[in-house]
Amino acid sequence: AEELLRDSERKFRAIFDNTFQLMGLLDPAGRVIEINRTALDAFAVTLDDVVGQTFWTTPWWTHYPDVQLQLQQAIVQAATGQFVRFEAPSVLADGTHFWVDFSLSPIFDATGKVVMLIPEGRDITDRKQIESALQESRSRYRALVTSAPVGIFQTDAAGKCLFINQRCLELIGATLAEALGEGWANTLHPDDRESVDRQWHIAVQAQQEFTLEHRFLTPQGRVNWVFTKAIGIYDESGTLSGYIGTAMDITERKATAQKIQEQAALLDIATDAIIVRDLDSQIQFWNKGAESIYGWLATEAVGRNTTQLFYTDVPPEVTIAAQIVRQQDAWQGELRKLTKTGREVIVESRWTLVRDEAGHPTSILSVDTDITDKKQLEQQFLRAQRLESLGSLASGIAHDLNNVLTPIVGAAQLLPMTLPNLDDRSRRLLNMLVESSKRGSGLVRQILTFARGLDGERTVLQVRHILTELISVARQTFPKSIEIQVNNDREDLWMVNVDATQIHQVLMNLFVNARDAMPDGGSLTASTENMVIDTDSAQLQLPAGTYILITIADTGMGMTSEILDRIFEPFFTTKKTGTGLGLSTVQGIVKAHGGAIEVESEIGRGTCFKIYLPAIHNKEAESSDAAADSYDGKGQLVLVVDDESAIREIAKESLETSNYRVMLASDGIEAID
Repeated sequence: AEELLRDSERKFRAIFDNTFQLMGLLDPAGRVIEINRTALDAFAVTLDDVVGQTFWTTPWWTHYPDVQLQLQQAIVQAATGQFVRFEAPSVLADGTHFWVDFSLSPIFDATGKVVMLIPEGRDITDRKQIESALQESRSRYRALVTSAPVGIFQTDAAGKCLFINQRCLELIGATLAEALGEGWANTLHPDDRESVDRQWHIAVQAQQEFTLEHRFLTPQGRVNWVFTKAIGIYDESGTLSGYIGTAMDITERKATAQKIQEQAALLDIATDAIIVRDLDSQIQFWNKGAESIYGWLATEAVGRNTTQLFYTDVPPEVTIAAQIVRQQDAWQGELRKLTKTGREVIVESRWTLVRDEAGHPTSILSVDTDITDKKQLEQQFLRAQRLESLGSLASGIAHDLNNVLTPIVGAAQLLPMTLPNLDDRSRRLLNMLVESSKRGSGLVRQILTFARGLDGERTVLQVRHILTELISVARQTFPKSIEIQVNNDREDLWMVNVDATQIHQVLMNLFVNARDAMPDGGSLTASTENMVIDTDSAQLQLPAGTYILITIADTGMGMTSEILDRIFEPFFTTKKTGTGLGLSTVQGIVKAHGGAIEVESEIGRGTCFKIYLPAIHNKEAESSDAAADSYDGKGQLVLVVDDESAIREIAKESLETSNYRVMLASDGIEAID
């Protein structure tokens, strides 16, 4: 019995391994038990590679996820005792694609339970190729019927004509016998034969599709313009076997384009960009104005697609504009386009749909006006309006805040007089209240000064005072991690004749830039000194004379030489939310005052700005603050008019303390009465 069993096993193994079919054994869950040699050799795997692996994840099916899913479902079905069969594609180890007629047969034990599944695959690639060829033939037939209004042809890989339809014969002006083989080439316009032949050979060698506009010259002398497009036909091995293509009559379109070009030549002197393109956005005309705005010469632009020329990614407004112009015959609006150098320009664009005599749309005429500078001026104007609005708002807030602080300051100064027996602690608290109120009043004065705007009268003043006020504000508002140092105590510092608000803006801008350059903290140093320039300075572009030198230095991140060369350019900024107008405005203000500004910077070492302002040798008037208790009103009568009751009351108390008599009025009418 054992010998018979071994003999039976040998016969089974011989048949199992030597059959041309792909066979195997699976358990009911689809795991591989056995695979024959034919299948293992075909896919270059060993039995150990696949035993225990689920059949649908083996190398036979990894290229086809949809077949894997179908196979998984088939195993579930066969495990119930059903015979399953279907056709599926696969790939051999050498990369060859083939088709198999696949089946799953269940094996039952004595009780009728499925104990194994036998997968079997039969190569049906030849049959599939025949079916594919038939399908290709049917598809070609449908394509020929569908595109009958245009010329249709088929060639071999060398370009010899194998098939040509009636419409194509009409376009070339030849009979079927004359056109087959290489006869069609004889109907090409003499001036186009070389270019068509060259482009055809390039397409064949590169195995690319052939597309070209060219002319046919019929025996009757008629010139037909055509747009020819041919697509390669490849066999199962991927080898180019020929071309099938179409020839579309574009004679009328060419005539229309020529007429438009002749008419548009009269507009070549216009500064606007005048562009004519067909309905597929191929440029047909490009005037001198377009060359000036976009940088492309007409020879470079004509024939190219506008979307590729002007955009990296076509914006939605261009797509919408194309739809509107086809529906309504016209469109106009603003567009952003790229020039040849990659610079973005803003144009006011007007599109008009051009139609032929039959009313059919043929092309689109567009006129573009460069409004880039205009838009930048509008943006500057809007920024100025916003700043003016902020200034008005700040002025209003500061005025109201001043009305709040005035009674506080007055009351805090009067209380020590009315309460002479205050202890030291109470006096310290009152002094603290007075100092804090004065600081608040100082901040209000700064806001009111800045809110007056840039236009103001120039006055002779001491820069030291402006710088002192700014440093006071900076110390209260800048992060504590920034140490602020000042060298501003020189008593013989010369005076300057300046617009205080503008100089305030210049210094505040430099302070803020220094703060932004030190996000992790650092040191900000401000200093002033007298400076004498003996001879004209070519570097600073300043004449010889006396100047005040203001230095603002920080220990921040610093700048590269490339950034340093551009910091005074309008709209150039390194900040994510910057406008690029700060330093250009600073430079403009300094130059308007007859001064100069220079900057030094090094990465990781900080930045130093130096401002030179013409000096005036006037002596600063000495300030004299009389003590509050030195005033004696001697009973004189004072009329106080203010719409704030708290201010009226504190004024009354202050004046009466100084021996004045006081009358109060809340408005002008009451004051006159």
